Amino acid sequence: MQPGEDSYAKSETAGRSLEQARALYEDTYNGDQFRTERSGQDFSYRYTSTGNDDMTLRSSTFLGSMQGTLVPKDEYIVAWITAGEGVYDLDDDQLALEQGRPVVFPTGKQFSFDMVDYRQNLVHFDASRRSPPNTRAPSRARSCST
Repeated sequence: MQPGEDSYAKSETAGRSLEQARALYEDTYNGDQFRTERSGQDFSYRYTSTGNDDMTLRSSTFLGSMQGTLVPKDEYIVAWITAGEGVYDLDDDQLALEQGRPVVFPTGKQFSFDMVDYRQNLVHFDASRRSPPNTRAPSRARSCST
């Protein structure tokens, strides 16, 4: 690639296999010991991504339950759910997710999660091109008012 060229890419993965979903999410999010189970709904998942090396917009639908731990590396991630429920936990500091309310993943720090029947939107930023935010735990994004 030549300097200044944009490396735009788009992808979509979907299916009905708990094992394939677990492997996808564990690999994508530098995860460990993810556990996936069926919930009261027919299981399915869908993961999409569109963007370039600097930033990607992603969406995830997971009709089941998933728990595990992850360590975001080399990127900053802002996420919000639009359906379902979930909790993030960093050193016993729990954050219950609220639909439509963004949270920031703690880059470089391991945290656990527990999600059920969710739809989630995410924005991933390349951390090597920006200064790190000062985050102690998954935090609620704040809006600025003028």
